[in-house]
Amino acid sequence: MKTKLLLLSIAALCLSVSPAFAATFGDGGDALQKVLDDLTVPNPGGPSSIIVANNVELPDYLDSYWENTGSGSVSTLLFELGAGFQNNFKFGVYDSLDSSNTLQVFPGSASAGFARTLYVGAGGEVWLDYMNNIPGDPMSGLRTPDRIFPNQQYGFYLDSSGLTTGTSPDIGYGDMFYSDTSLNTTDLDGAGNPVDHMYAYQGVGDKMYIPTPTGTVEKTIGDDYYILTWEDLNASAGWTDRDYEDLVVLVESVEPIPVPGAVLLGLIGLGFAGRKLRKYA
Repeated sequence: MKTKLLLLSIAALCLSVSPAFAATFGDGGDALQKVLDDLTVPNPGGPSSIIVANNVELPDYLDSYWENTGSGSVSTLLFELGAGFQNNFKFGVYDSLDSSNTLQVFPGSASAGFARTLYVGAGGEVWLDYMNNIPGDPMSGLRTPDRIFPNQQYGFYLDSSGLTTGTSPDIGYGDMFYSDTSLNTTDLDGAGNPVDHMYAYQGVGDKMYIPTPTGTVEKTIGDDYYILTWEDLNASAGWTDRDYEDLVVLVESVEPIPVPGAVLLGLIGLGFAGRKLRKYA
């Protein structure tokens, strides 16, 4: 059976999201920039070739939904939960056709180097960690899928709804936030528009320090990688600081799918203007 593979692992980053087409940060992007710089080789402190203040994120219509780029494709998700609220976080994927059809990938308690694998079958079957009844043994047959995503496409979500209000300004409101900004209907800006909680940056070839359970490895983050950055607090509740250093995810060998009806004017991604988007069978 043809399958698509998404390997998810945790490492050390911490970022966040922004609105429509230009990144808007409460701190000018300083916190997110520091995270990227600190992870960039040759030495902690970078500098990273991704300059977040230059608005090099993908346009909002292009980062809502994703698919694996082919059979056997691998993606690595690296993140550090840096917000202090991490034990209340849930991170995962959702069906592009039904946002209530979700699959949790990481809890907030996950530590650096924790890894999971997401397989997507030709019929939209989704398996987390392993496909077969006996892991690693194709002869044992396929186990029951964890979810079905009929068109094989998915969005990412950050669920911070476990956050509660309190007397300290360090305690704020969270919510269920989606890579598809239009679904963030309970989180509105001053004009009454849904707030974008995820920015996506395309890799530009930097070498980065990637944490693993046994240490750190260096990996070249080319244009088949995307860095997803998240804001965890609800703007409507008045608590968000828009520093976008709450959750950072590195995804490999996936591609963004333009939302239906959007006009693709060209890929705007991490230091590259007009890079042609690749389509895989």
